[in-house]
Amino acid sequence: MNNAKILMLSIAINIMSPAHGAITTAQQEFQAKNYAQAKSLFEQQLAQDDKNINAYLFLARIAQKNELLDVAENYIVKASQLIKRTPDIPLDKARDKALSVNVFNWFGTIMEIQAEKSSIFSASDYAKKTVNGYLKAIALFPNNLQYREALINFYLDAPGIFGGSIKKAIKHEKITFDQDANFGYKMLVNCYGKDGDKPLMLTTYQEAIKRYQLNAELFLMRGSYWKGERHYDKAISDYQQALTLPATDISQKSAQFYSWYWIGRISSFNGDHLTRGIAAYQKVLSFNAYLGDTFMPSTQWTQCRMAKLMALNAQNKQAQKIFTALLNTT
Repeated sequence: MNNAKILMLSIAINIMSPAHGAITTAQQEFQAKNYAQAKSLFEQQLAQDDKNINAYLFLARIAQKNELLDVAENYIVKASQLIKRTPDIPLDKARDKALSVNVFNWFGTIMEIQAEKSSIFSASDYAKKTVNGYLKAIALFPNNLQYREALINFYLDAPGIFGGSIKKAIKHEKITFDQDANFGYKMLVNCYGKDGDKPLMLTTYQEAIKRYQLNAELFLMRGSYWKGERHYDKAISDYQQALTLPATDISQKSAQFYSWYWIGRISSFNGDHLTRGIAAYQKVLSFNAYLGDTFMPSTQWTQCRMAKLMALNAQNKQAQKIFTALLNTT
């Protein structure tokens, strides 16, 4: 998955529900990104109860973060099998229903990653499992926009021979639009973009931004479109507009974080606006707002890119200090 998709997907599936009410120490370690400690604690839970669905789920997520995809697949398959085989799970209870839907959603997510990285001989089977997982999650929570978003993105990104379909994506997009027009607009521009209808996509962006002027994510998305088209001035303008808006929730904060990041990256493309790029990277490195489980670029790579701009900007001592520190740590 590309960085933008991982970002959106991470936001979409960030909401996790504890298996038994209160958040456990293992989950706290996971949320603090202490994955090695979290892994050890979840393994201890399995040693005490080999039917602990929540432990299998989090071990799958930890393995996925460590790019151990086969291990992640084994854990998430076990979690999904336990849901099917354990008749005493009362899915009418919101807490247990939330656990089940998260298992199915992560099942779809991990299978989608496997499909992208596997051979053509295995991709078809993984693609079918992906759709199956997402559809089960939607069946449990049909009004949850984020679960349907994962399915829409799959239909847009997968080749036709593996189940990709713009028509199916638009069908589900219409459902999200009826539930939340703000969210539906974001899905709609993705559909038009994938279909190659750039004029209609840009018109839809304009309509959406006019209607939801305080939505930073819309500006981030359109800015990223302009970036891909190499209209860097327009991209910078949208990113900067996103930064002027209220940081009211994780989605807004994430959009602003990535606006700073891409301002930094764009400022290095042509070797101009170096001061602007350095300042943007400094904002990225000092960004301390809670972003949940959102994918974030490596701190070391961000420092390296900033140091490169400093070197080009004749800030040689500062650049050398950063490069030296990086050599001593990674």
